[in-house]
Amino acid sequence: MPTTITVLLVEDDLVDARSIAGMLAGARSFAAAVTAAGSLDEAAAALARGRFDAILLDLGLPDSFELETLAKVLPLAAGAPVVVISGLEDPEFAARARRQGAAAYLFKEGLDAPALERALAGRAPG
Repeated sequence: MPTTITVLLVEDDLVDARSIAGMLAGARSFAAAVTAAGSLDEAAAALARGRFDAILLDLGLPDSFELETLAKVLPLAAGAPVVVISGLEDPEFAARARRQGAAAYLFKEGLDAPALERALAGRAPG
C-alpha cells in the first residue's frame, strides 16, 4: 500500500484544479490526500489549520500574483516544499522562482501525471 501524502493544491482555475487532482489520484508511488484552495486567503487558512507534506501553488490567484504569491506562501508552509505550477513558460522566471524558494517549477502546458509525481516524490512524512 503506498504512503499517503497531504497536498495543498492552490489553484483558482477549476478545470486545472480538477485535472491536477486527477493526476494525483493516479499516482503510483504515493496516495495523495488533497485539500483545495482557490485563493491565497483560502491557502493561508488551510495552512493555519494544519500541516501539509507538499504545496502545489499556482502563482496567478485572484488575491495575489506572480512571485509575490510564492513569497507569501513560503513562510506559511512550515517547511513543506512548495511546487509552483504555472502557465508562464519562461525559464528565467522559473529559475527566479526556484532561487526564491520553490522546490520545483512545472509548466501547466504539457503537465502530466509522471512529471507531477516526480516533483512530489519523496515528500511523504518520515
